[in-house]
Amino acid sequence: MALALPGARHLFSHMQHALSNKLKTRVTLSRGVHDALADFRWILNDLKRRPTRIAELVPLLAAAEGHHDASGKGAGG
Repeated sequence: MALALPGARHLFSHMQHALSNKLKTRVTLSRGVHDALADFRWILNDLKRRPTRIAELVPLLAAAEGHHDASGKGAGG
């Protein structure tokens, strides 16, 4: 699920921990769970405001092909 929500990586761990340590039907809502829920609310509002870029869903490694000279003509050198 974290792949479908940009920025949600590592947010599920607090809730998973709370659910795995529940007592019968009660779940302890620690500060970490409250913070994760607040982060999910922020992500929801952010996703509603703007389109999601593909780089947010599928992170790509930075790559440079060939030799680059920053002091060349293109950089005003």
